[in-house]
Amino acid sequence: MAEPQTDPNEDQRRFWSDGPGRTWAAIADTLDAVHVNVDRALIAAAAPSPGERVIDIGSGAGATSMALAALVGRTGSVTGLDISESLVAEARRRVAGRTPPVPEFRLADAQTGRPDGPPADLVVSRMGVMFFADPVAAFANIRDMLRPGGRLAFICWRTMEENPWFALPFRAVADRLGAPDTPADPHAPGPMAFADIERVTGILREAGFGTVTARTVEPEIVIAGGADAAARLCTRIGPVAHMLRISNGTDADRAAIVARLREDLAPFERDGTCRVPARMNLFTAARP
Repeated sequence: MAEPQTDPNEDQRRFWSDGPGRTWAAIADTLDAVHVNVDRALIAAAAPSPGERVIDIGSGAGATSMALAALVGRTGSVTGLDISESLVAEARRRVAGRTPPVPEFRLADAQTGRPDGPPADLVVSRMGVMFFADPVAAFANIRDMLRPGGRLAFICWRTMEENPWFALPFRAVADRLGAPDTPADPHAPGPMAFADIERVTGILREAGFGTVTARTVEPEIVIAGGADAAARLCTRIGPVAHMLRISNGTDADRAAIVARLREDLAPFERDGTCRVPARMNLFTAARP
């Protein structure tokens, strides 16, 4: 792996390596189950084949990479890249001692670094490409990871208003602790930065990709344990965790937000799970 000359995503590196990243690593099994339908939609669109060389951008604790490794088999390879020391360490721990095929995980910023070795047949990302400081530069670098004709597939969130999994926690914590003074830039690095399909397809074309396609998909977010478990999970990730952290929220604040979310999420409870509808954008492209 070539060392990057600059670190334009240092804020993201710190965020995903420190407190929030350590939390995601600690509850990786729970989050894998939450996002299982998202993985299925992405992998179906990516269509990996036995023997292919695959790179997983923002590979996190490794669930998508492991699923891809099973599909490309021993004659293929999967390399997961992530900016988070905590999540790369957890991904490596989870595959240690497993029978091949297993992915390899590397600490790397996909905006500035590339794996050594031959170019990939396929690059994928499950909600891992919305955080770059310079998306055009990042996708140009990702394009260069691919062989000519190589494929790109990634999935990302649409707007907060279209996704109760974000909107309900945001409203609950804002009502308790106060909303931010100024609205967030919708295009700033973050979970919803790629909600605008036209903007993202333009980024991909400017970065040198062709055969760009985009469509909206609706995978359910599934939380075992019903509305109560979902409400409690919301205090560990996402807008509630963020606002509790920066506002020095108390145990009373946390309990009040959980109680509110338990009610808000109750309509999505079914058969011991909480099944929250989601709206996401699924993009594919190819290197000419």
